[in-house]
Amino acid sequence: MVVVVADAILARDAMRAGERRAVRLESLLARARLEYLEAQLQPHFLFNALGAVSELAYEAPATALRVLRQLALIFRNALTARAGEVTLGEELVAIEPYLDIQRLRFPDWLRIDYDVAGDALDCLVPRFVLQPLVENAIRHGLTGRVAAGCIEISARVTDGRLCVRVADNGEAVDRALELADSTNHGLVFVNLNDFDTKFGHRRDVRGYGEALARLDARIPELLERIRPGDALMFTADHGCDPTQPGTDHTREYVPYLEYGAGPGRELGIIDGLGYVGERIEAILGNGAR
Repeated sequence: MVVVVADAILARDAMRAGERRAVRLESLLARARLEYLEAQLQPHFLFNALGAVSELAYEAPATALRVLRQLALIFRNALTARAGEVTLGEELVAIEPYLDIQRLRFPDWLRIDYDVAGDALDCLVPRFVLQPLVENAIRHGLTGRVAAGCIEISARVTDGRLCVRVADNGEAVDRALELADSTNHGLVFVNLNDFDTKFGHRRDVRGYGEALARLDARIPELLERIRPGDALMFTADHGCDPTQPGTDHTREYVPYLEYGAGPGRELGIIDGLGYVGERIEAILGNGAR
């Protein structure tokens, strides 16, 4: 009798815990739905979309009607009461109206690429998980670019886990080049934090490798701007090897590369980042940029 009563109590507690989780999930879903709708109703997006409609109404009425229909789909998706989780395939379909409006507004500037594995489409994800990521990539990652921008949405299943990635080709290197061209004396500091937060901690070996390839391709542009007395330095404050288990810093030795005038030489093992500060002080003290 004692065992039966104990089992009943445990079952009751488990049922109540499940009910609490369901209520919390429904609350989070309602909040996400409102935040999603609020994001679409923000003046910068809604006014720009309606402005595009007014411009296209006479020149391309079919395109203007398409924008209005996509706006209606966005609001319908946000307000429709559905389960808290959907398949990734459904989420990709749901975000398409937003992407289509952006493509219509920037036909020669914005490109959307997909690299989604077939087995990832049926994986469950929270509703509205993609929209804020894509919006941030467009608004912040591509802001200020003169050349065409590209957003890549990729997904794959690795070791039983779904990895979804939204990447843009907005580069901090672009800003570094602009500053190098406009600065006669001083320090240009660029923090390529994506290597750490987007790829290292998340153990995204493929993403890490692709980011390294993009950086390598830009190095010649940096080297072209090195004048006599200037120096270009590459280093890091800690290691974060994506091939290692766990998500913490791996603490291995980090590289220090310096390019400038004069013959190359091996520096050996440097004792701390203080050496980097001393080098910067010495270079700036000699009147370099």
